[in-house]
Amino acid sequence: MPSFGIAFLKAKLPRKLKKCLDIDKLTVIKPKFRDTLFCETRPDIVYKVPIRGVDDYVSFHVIIEHKSIDDHSTIFQLSVVRFNALQPIFS
Repeated sequence: MPSFGIAFLKAKLPRKLKKCLDIDKLTVIKPKFRDTLFCETRPDIVYKVPIRGVDDYVSFHVIIEHKSIDDHSTIFQLSVVRFNALQPIFS
């Protein structure tokens, strides 16, 4: 899985951003989040990429959603997952 993330980020990130990140040291992490109803949720994949020259990193959250029927609430469901992933940063 890390090799896919490395290839994906190298192909998709802007050149300026790639220069700031040590993409070859990417790791996969598996965080868990609790929503307001205490239900456990997780993003599909979280890539942790070190920032060059500092002791810090950037997280890339990858969420893949598939529905077998047309569901207009999907965008709201994904927003909740995204909010829950960011909540620990702002708490």
